[in-house]
Amino acid sequence: MASELPTPDEQTDTETLLRELGDLVAALTDTNDVERRKELWAQARARVNLLDDLIQN
Repeated sequence: MASELPTPDEQTDTETLLRELGDLVAALTDTNDVERRKELWAQARARVNLLDDLIQN
């Protein structure tokens, strides 16, 4: 479940971030709750930013 994912501040590897991102996208498709969607999008964006940082460095 996406809510059980580690926070984006935790150091992690690319494979884990991609798996978490997939879980978040799946959770987004399973909810119509606007507030939950905002929370999931924020978590997804944070992971995309971390992935971008890993790729750039």
